[in-house]
This record gives sequence, C-alpha cells and structure tokens, in this order.
Amino acid sequence: MDFQLIDQELCEARLFRASRQFSAFSGEDIAHLLYLDTMLTYMLAQDDDQAEFARKYAGDTAKFGTYSLFRTHATDAYMLAYQIAHPMNDHVKLKNAASSKKHLEGLQFQKRHHIMFMRKIQKAKDTRAEAITYLYRLEKQLKVTDARYRAWRRMIVDWPKLNYTGKQRIVAQVIQELRRRGAGSGRYMEITYGLEPMLKKVKFRNIDKPKSDTGKKIAGAVAGAIAGRYAADKINKSSNKTAKNVGTGIGAIAGYWAAGKKK
Repeated sequence: MDFQLIDQELCEARLFRASRQFSAFSGEDIAHLLYLDTMLTYMLAQDDDQAEFARKYAGDTAKFGTYSLFRTHATDAYMLAYQIAHPMNDHVKLKNAASSKKHLEGLQFQKRHHIMFMRKIQKAKDTRAEAITYLYRLEKQLKVTDARYRAWRRMIVDWPKLNYTGKQRIVAQVIQELRRRGAGSGRYMEITYGLEPMLKKVKFRNIDKPKSDTGKKIAGAVAGAIAGRYAADKINKSSNKTAKNVGTGIGAIAGYWAAGKKK
C-alpha cells in the first residue's frame, strides 16, 4: 500500500507544510535553511531560558537515528536534512527542480555527524570547541559561502559571553535572512518558537518610573524596542511596517537581556 500521500498530508514539519512541500525553495535555500536551523538550535541551547526548548527540538530531530526515510511528525531540521540526503526523492517539489536537485547532489552532507551533533545538544554534552569545529565543517559541506553566515557562526559559538547588543544584532539579522529565504513570515519554522517566550516576558506597563528590578527590565525593553526599529530599517533598507515590527520585538528582547540578564 502506498502511504506517500498520507505522509505528505499528515507531516508535522511546519516548514514543509507552509512551503507547499518545499516548492517555495531552491536546493540552495534548503541547504542554507538547514545550516541556519542547526546554528539556531545550538544558540538557543546556550541560553538559560531557551535551553530546554532547543534540547527537546534537537532530540526530536535525531530520535530516528538516521535521515533515511520520509517521516510524518518529523521536525523541520529532519525534513531539510532528509531532502539534502535524498535529493531525488518523490515526496518533495522543489523550485527549479532540475538545477535544485543537481545542487543538492553536489553537497557533501554527512548526515551521521549531523545527528551526532544534535544528540550532543539534546544531552547538554555539546562543547564550544565541538561547535566551532562542526559548524565550520557543516558550512563547507552545505556550500554556504555567504560572509554573513560566517560572522553569525563566530558570534553564536560565544553566545553566553555576548552582550545584549551582539545578541540583538544576530537575532535581528537572522530573522531578516529567514524572511528573505521565504521561511520567516507566518512563523514558518519551528525553531523560531524558541524566540517567542523572550517577547512574552516584556510587559509594556508603568514604564515612566521603574521602581523595581522588573521596572528596570521593562524600561530597558522599551529602549531596546526603539533601537530595534532603527536596526530593522537599516537591515531591510526600507521603512515598511513589517520590518519595524520585527525590529521592535527583537529590540525588546535585547532590552530585556540588557536590563536583567547581564551576560
């Protein structure tokens, strides 16, 4: 019995569903999105508040032990890795199919190493040294040559030591890149849910006269929001409402970090 149609309809991977079976993406997009997803998983695992989310996501990605089968209820990372490992499969409809599949076939993706890295994140056994080495190798395997990605990688491996400005810059730029790749709007990617709780901690009330630590955090969030709106305009080189809203949210996160986290 052919379960291919059932698998496609029931698949839980948000990105796969929202992109109409990856038809919105080229082969290069698929490779870059897996790289971003992997970096963000490691980044969130280094954040005290989001580590649990990231480690569960990493565990759900690696729990099958291989990327050899198209699976229902898989994570975005699993589905992206599956497509890279099996570019000629019949489950996916890529944009510019012929050239996209050719691009994916030319990658040297080592799926077992990726699974091992995700398992170490899951078990909190990942180290900075391992992350530096593995993310560099993954960048080469997936033919990611954009200098921005290299800059993000170098900063993300030092995530706990970054000040709020550095964290703000990375998150804002990565979100803009996800949007540019067609995976950032409408909360497409599961990994972006790791950022939402940071926004929920910020309450814009009684901001004029902060009288407590909470008040200081709120004031810092508002100041960060203003800076974030400016940053979004600079990054997007436009003044559209969506970019400003994104910047405000990311700025609020940064302000919260600055006022209350001091990492």
